[in-house]
Amino acid sequence: MISEDGIISIDGGIFEGGGQILRIACAYSALLNKPIRIFNIRAGRRVPGLSAQHLCGLKIAKKFCKARLSGAEIGSTEITFIPSKLTSGYYQADIKTAGSVSLLIQLLLPCLIFGQNESRLCLKGGTNVHFAPPIDYFTDVFCPIAEKFGIRTTCSIPRRGFFPKGGGEVNLSIYPVHILCPITLLNRGNLYQIDGKSYVAGGIPFSVAMGAARSCNRQLAEQFTIFSNIKPMNLDDDTYRPSLSQGLGIMAIAEYTSGCLIAVDRIVEDEENSDELVKMINDDMKAVLDLPTCVDPHLQDQLIILMALASGVSKIRTGPLTLHTKTAIYVTQQMTNAVITVEEVDNGTFIITCEGIGLRNNHR
Repeated sequence: MISEDGIISIDGGIFEGGGQILRIACAYSALLNKPIRIFNIRAGRRVPGLSAQHLCGLKIAKKFCKARLSGAEIGSTEITFIPSKLTSGYYQADIKTAGSVSLLIQLLLPCLIFGQNESRLCLKGGTNVHFAPPIDYFTDVFCPIAEKFGIRTTCSIPRRGFFPKGGGEVNLSIYPVHILCPITLLNRGNLYQIDGKSYVAGGIPFSVAMGAARSCNRQLAEQFTIFSNIKPMNLDDDTYRPSLSQGLGIMAIAEYTSGCLIAVDRIVEDEENSDELVKMINDDMKAVLDLPTCVDPHLQDQLIILMALASGVSKIRTGPLTLHTKTAIYVTQQMTNAVITVEEVDNGTFIITCEGIGLRNNHR
């Protein structure tokens, strides 16, 4: 809804009622130079309003599009964001909690690919935490798929951040595009291997990661009759700064001949839960591969904004739409002229089709 002052008002409590509405609405606002007012922010969460992670994202967005921002404080349930000129540069943010760096990137990356020059980010917070994709998902799954749109990034992770202390660090370079290409992910082809990592940090012995990797590889290979290559990693070794909190996790990626990547991930806080961790990964992988989808539930919603900005028609095959995906589609329809349709097809899968707006980078 557009008010008399020309500001688009969006209810932050619809669908998933979390930070997704804030992230995607602010990204569109910055890219399309459309002022927004978001109310009922995170009304669906136990503690509503802005958290430290959301506040960090808003402050960086304010800088790179020279916006006027009001209501930006912890706990605020309403903000007004009035953008100006989109720029590029070097930006830093320290969430100072275990708030997710990956979710912060979801707001920033779609904007900065339309900047004049390379942008560099130094982001501190949680890199591997519950209720958000780990940074490994960003580097190993999202980025390879984003390359199909024409997006290029480089990323280094000097330190991992786990709950409760956070303190992880991600250095990300984002390179400008002229225009995004449409993508088609409808047939995933044949499964040829399962890759991934089993990792420990914060003083948990490396032997725990090795044991979890062996057990996970054995179970996945037996279940899918395929080579499984989950590799153990000690994130506190000589190439990283020691993490401030303990963490033990596994991310497994099913790799297909078409280039599709289907991933699952889990994390626990202590080594005593390593057997449970392996079982959860095995069960999650079976559940996600039972449907002939081309993107996993984490990736669904992240692709909507890129499809909407691209030039041409994109199509992806998914499982049942997540609340995050429904939210992304709703905000896209409120703020852009992209045409999105969702069709239920065979075997419980859905095809999301999007005719993008063909946004061009006027700097390129």
